[in-house]
Amino acid sequence: MDSKYSEDEKLLSKIRTGNESILEGLHQSYWKTFGPYFLKRKDLSLEEVKTIYASAFTNFYINIREKKLVPPLRSSLKSYLIGIGKNCMLQFFEQKNRDKETSTENLDLISKVFQNPAVNEQYEQEALAAFIGKLLLQLGPDCQRLIQLSFFEENADDAIAAKMNIPSAGAVRQRRFKCLEKLRNFLSNNNTTDE
Repeated sequence: MDSKYSEDEKLLSKIRTGNESILEGLHQSYWKTFGPYFLKRKDLSLEEVKTIYASAFTNFYINIREKKLVPPLRSSLKSYLIGIGKNCMLQFFEQKNRDKETSTENLDLISKVFQNPAVNEQYEQEALAAFIGKLLLQLGPDCQRLIQLSFFEENADDAIAAKMNIPSAGAVRQRRFKCLEKLRNFLSNNNTTDE
């Protein structure tokens, strides 16, 4: 008996091969449904939906590679990805709410970088910590978490990959580089802090 999702089941085995052209094609194809679906469902910016999509697609691919998704399928692969996306969106909002609640904790964490400043330097250090805190808040939750795990908690790239569901340590380094690039851009745009 032919499965209702036989085409997707064939695609499933092709995805498992790790063929980058298939993955790239799927990534672009599925975005056409995923993006509009999430942009109209919640109060999300395009950048936030792209972040959620990156996380959902990564989990989608890992689940397929680790054979957590096997025939016979009970839904299309696109529907499965949207389901993962809904979970990623919930995690995103939970993280966003935690970030709002703990934004002062982030500033405290940053101020710990400045160990025992002299009394006459304290105000200067606090202003710098607040500035760095504002920069970090502009990065978005994934970059904030990556920076925190990398520089404040000093986790190894393998540990960060596991904690953030990133496929590899190399991917962690690549994402960290992009996050640091964003920070550099924010710094160059905010370089008008002369008094």
